[in-house]
Amino acid sequence: MVADATRVRPWVPGVAVVAAAFLGGVALLPGHWLRSVLVGCGLAVVTAVAMARRSAPAMRAAVFVDLVFAGYAAGAHGGWPPAVTVGVVCVAPLAALLACDRVPRLRPAAPWLRWGRLSSEVAWLAMVTVAASSAALVWWARSVHPTPAPYFRDLRDLPWWVGVAGVLGAALINPIWEEALFRGVVLTELAALWGTLPSVVVQAAATGFAHLNGFPSGWSGMAMAATWGLVLGWVRVRTGGIAVPYAIHVFADATVGTLGVLLLV
Repeated sequence: MVADATRVRPWVPGVAVVAAAFLGGVALLPGHWLRSVLVGCGLAVVTAVAMARRSAPAMRAAVFVDLVFAGYAAGAHGGWPPAVTVGVVCVAPLAALLACDRVPRLRPAAPWLRWGRLSSEVAWLAMVTVAASSAALVWWARSVHPTPAPYFRDLRDLPWWVGVAGVLGAALINPIWEEALFRGVVLTELAALWGTLPSVVVQAAATGFAHLNGFPSGWSGMAMAATWGLVLGWVRVRTGGIAVPYAIHVFADATVGTLGVLLLV
């Protein structure tokens, strides 16, 4: 469940969680050494503040985002294949977060890691969100004509069944770390400090910011992604788990992959 703060809001740890969320978004931008150094320094400050304040929510958030950044930086500057980078980013931060449960002060590390409750209201909202987000992505791609990611461009030259498997694999794997970061860590830890509404808004804004160079991209893409993140955050709170937001995200990424393989040039 997402807990509301009932005492005076601890602003410094909360700001540390917000900073970690947005620095995590910067980590997704194309890799340049200077940017990586600056993001790394920013995360070092955030981690130091979290530890100095002895704030369990801020420390858990810092640990997770530090490893997300480390995985993407290593992949970008080490020339790793995208699949390897995404695999590391999906596994390492989540494993470290779960390891925090061995430290009494840092429990519970991942209360959002459950299926959650599915009501008819949420089911209908999920279906509407899938349909609306897919239509919006198609409209955006037709209007902007973005360049597909190299991964999807390469699938065009392979047998059709490999292309289908590649799109489905990316759609199933990529949302793991994004949902764990935004609807999982950021929303849960900030809610423990500031309450539910601010946490939903912040994670939505961080989701939009992370799509500056994503798909969709640019200012319009950021606005679309932030609106979508707001809905997913509300679904996460209503269900008390990560399953439904993850499922919605899978459908959106499947749309992105299909557009990259079939429609964009």
